[in-house]
Amino acid sequence: MHFSMRAAAVAALLPLSLAGHAVARAGNAVVRNNCGGGHVYLWSVGSEMGAQKDLFLQDQTYSEPYRFDKKTGGIAIKLTPVESGIFKGAAQLNFAYTFEGDRIWYDLSSVFGNAFPETNITLAPSDPSCPTIVWPNGVHPVDATPHACSSKADIVLTLCGY
Repeated sequence: MHFSMRAAAVAALLPLSLAGHAVARAGNAVVRNNCGGGHVYLWSVGSEMGAQKDLFLQDQTYSEPYRFDKKTGGIAIKLTPVESGIFKGAAQLNFAYTFEGDRIWYDLSSVFGNAFPETNITLAPSDPSCPTIVWPNGVHPVDATPHACSSKADIVLTLCGY
């Protein structure tokens, strides 16, 4: 009986330790504001919306560990140069990702126009073997498609830089 109680305790803790291990090895979604002056407002959105963040300073960053949303399947980090812009119909840049265990799928899109015109925008994994998305002058390229990388890599969105 002592053995079965110990085995049950270990079995109960195993999913917690595996879940923690998987999260610890996953990368981060990062946004870096390299633009001088002006506000960059962002929200992390899945089935629930995170609070508005303001990346006002040049070289200021926002980072979140990859997460999976059971209702939507993915996360969109929405960025605008307008305070409360996603509620006002302002142009948005959307950095979307879907975390699937050992893979991270990532993409950029724009809604309601170009949120950051005449700025170079890149979405680059920390793993150099994975594709980088580049938007020269803040314009969505015609042939853009979602890409995948190891979920151990960080994916970094950089405004005003390559």
